[in-house]
Amino acid sequence: MLLCRKLFLSVIIVLLFISAIPTPVSAHPDPYMGESKWLIGRNNIQITLELTSYLLEQIAGIKKIDSYSDKQLQQIAANIIKPYINEKLFVSVNGELYPVKLTRIYKLDYYSYYVYNIYLSVDNINFNEPVNSVQITYKLFFDETEAAHVNIAHIHLSDSKSDVVDFTADTPTWEWSIKGTSE
Repeated sequence: MLLCRKLFLSVIIVLLFISAIPTPVSAHPDPYMGESKWLIGRNNIQITLELTSYLLEQIAGIKKIDSYSDKQLQQIAANIIKPYINEKLFVSVNGELYPVKLTRIYKLDYYSYYVYNIYLSVDNINFNEPVNSVQITYKLFFDETEAAHVNIAHIHLSDSKSDVVDFTADTPTWEWSIKGTSE
């Protein structure tokens, strides 16, 4: 009886130890899936795109991105990814289009695959109206993947409201009204 109890406790301890080891959510991510985080502040928007190697390699001029050094990634970001984003990602407030600025790209190692975080910002936004119309149009990778790409966007507003949006080829635009800074 005592031996069974010790064996049972040993198995429980081993299982608890194994469950505490961090593992990636998926060993084989969906190559068409992307995720993004959007933080809408008082006068700016901070964006993080989380994209797979597969998606980035759909952009003309990018091949075998996993083998690039950090210096090469930053060059690719400036010379290829930034112009691509400028053609496919749009942010407007009250009908005024604002430039999206690429600030950095990081490669994250998830054991058996890489994910790339691309940091973007939209600065000096005028939220001066009592109610401001914000529109985001996301058209990245739809043409290159024959509309198979989906980006799950987590959009957070400075007043603690949030929204989750699936940007797809059929629904590439998100709109929201935000109270202005004049109130």
